[in-house]
Amino acid sequence: MSKKISLLILAATVTALLPVNYSAAYNTSSAKSYLLSHGDQAWATIGLAALGETSIPTGHLANISSITAIGYATPILAITALNQNPRTFGNTDYVDRLKNFQNNNQLGDAGLLNDDIFGILALISAGEPVSDAVIVNSKNFILNNQNGDGGWGFAPGAGSSTDMTAAAITALISAGSGSHPRATAGLNYLHSVQNNDGGFRSFGSTASDSSSTAWAMWAINAAGQSVESWNKPNGNPRTFLESLQDPSGYFKYNATSGEQSLSASNTAHAVIALQGSTLPLNIYNTLSTGFQFTIQGSAGVICQGQTQGPSALDIVRNASTQCGFSYVIRDTSFGPYLEQIGNDQASGINGWQYKVNNIRPSIGAADYILQNNDSVFWYFGSASQTSDEIMSQVVDLSVTIERDQVAPPPQRTISFIIAPTSVNLGTLRPGGSASTSITAANNGNVDLDITADVGGDSVFVSYLKIGASSWQLFASRLNGGDSQVLNLNISLPETFSGVAGARSGQIIFWATPR
Repeated sequence: MSKKISLLILAATVTALLPVNYSAAYNTSSAKSYLLSHGDQAWATIGLAALGETSIPTGHLANISSITAIGYATPILAITALNQNPRTFGNTDYVDRLKNFQNNNQLGDAGLLNDDIFGILALISAGEPVSDAVIVNSKNFILNNQNGDGGWGFAPGAGSSTDMTAAAITALISAGSGSHPRATAGLNYLHSVQNNDGGFRSFGSTASDSSSTAWAMWAINAAGQSVESWNKPNGNPRTFLESLQDPSGYFKYNATSGEQSLSASNTAHAVIALQGSTLPLNIYNTLSTGFQFTIQGSAGVICQGQTQGPSALDIVRNASTQCGFSYVIRDTSFGPYLEQIGNDQASGINGWQYKVNNIRPSIGAADYILQNNDSVFWYFGSASQTSDEIMSQVVDLSVTIERDQVAPPPQRTISFIIAPTSVNLGTLRPGGSASTSITAANNGNVDLDITADVGGDSVFVSYLKIGASSWQLFASRLNGGDSQVLNLNISLPETFSGVAGARSGQIIFWATPR
C-alpha cells in the first residue's frame, strides 16, 4: 500500500508569557565514576566509551550466550564501541549468532520491534553493509509497522512510544534511510509529544523521564539537528536531562525517583545523548571494502564479482543481494553449514565447498575471517573433488510464446494535491479564534482515505481542528476526480499562558489508496 504525502505549513501569533528554566551542565566526572562502579554491564561499557574512558572492564562481554536476538545486539554495540571485532571477541561469532535469529524476513520475535531496531544498530556497528539481507529485511519490517501517527510501538500494532520511535529513527538513519518519509514522520511525531519541560515521556505516562529523553536525543543527534533547537517554554531536551543528574553521578529516572536497578543503564543512555552521540557509537572497520569472489554451481557460474565479508560464509549472504539467488544455511553442532544455493542442495558426498586464494581452509567458512586482497571461490561438488576438476557448459535456451491479445487493465493513477501549501492564521489572543480553508484534490482515478497528523508547536497540536473535530479525529474519503474544502480552525482558551511570538507547525495529510 503506497502513500503520497503533502506537507502544509501553518503559522500564527499568540500573546502570553511562561518562565524558562535552564539547569547547569552535567558532571561528566561523577557520571564516569558511577558507570565504572557498574562496569560489568554492556550499557555501562557503551556509556564509558562515549565519555572517552580507556580503562573499561571487558570480561563480561567474552562469554555471551543468549536465546534472544536482543541478548546479542547490546553486547555487540558494546564491543564495537571499544573498536573490537564482535566476530572474534568472545568464544563465538556474535554477529553470526545474531543473524541466525532471522525468521520470516524479520529478526528475532515477530511480535516485537525492538529486536529488529537494535539488531540493525548492532549489525551496522559490526561493519555489515546496509545491503545485507538481514538489515534490509529488518528495516522493511520496521517501515511496514509504523503507526498512523508517525510513531512506533514496542510491538507491531502497539501504541506509539517516544522510546521506540526514537530508536526506530536512529536505526533507519544508520541503515541509510534517514531521508525516507517514514523517518521524517517519526521526527514529526517526536515533536508532537515533547513536553513543555523539554523532555519526553514513556508510553502510558505524562511526566518526562531521563530514558525516553535520552533516546529522543539519540534520534535528534543522528538526524544532525541541534538539541537546543527543540526548545519548549520550560527548556529543551538537554536542560531537562541535565536536571536529573544526582550529585553521586547517576541520572534519576524522573524528578522524584532515586537510585534503582536500571540507574546504570539510564545513566549510560544519558551520557551518550549529552555527549552529542548516537547509536551505533562506533562502526568497526572490517579491513576491506570488498573481496573478489566466484560462486559456481553444477550448471555453471551463479554469481561473480566483489562483495563484503567479513567471513567466507558472509560472501554467500552478501552476494545473494547482488545476484538474487536463494540459499539455505543450517545451524549444526559444528557451526553454520551452507546446505543449498539455488537448486544445488547438499546430498551424499556432494555439497558446497570453498577455497580462499585457491587453497582449501581447514576451518568452517563461518569461522574464516578474510583479510585484505583475499579471493573466495565457492563450488558445488564432493569433498575430494578439486576446483580444477570442475567443468561446466552452459546451454542457452529460447522460446517464443504466442497468446490472444487481452486488453490491459485500466491504469491506476494516484494524484493527491493540497492547496495552498502554506497558510497564515493571523494574530490571536487568549480566548480568540481564527479559521481558514484549504482544498484537497484527488486528481487520480483511485479512491483515497485521508487522515492527518499535526506536528510542530504545541499551539497547533493542542488546539487545531479540521472541520468540526480535532485533527486527531479527522478522516475523510476522497473519490477519484473529487475535491473537498477542508476548514482549519484554531481557538485559544482564555487560560492560555504560552509565550508571545510567531508559532509554526505542520499538517501531514496521509492519502491511502483503497
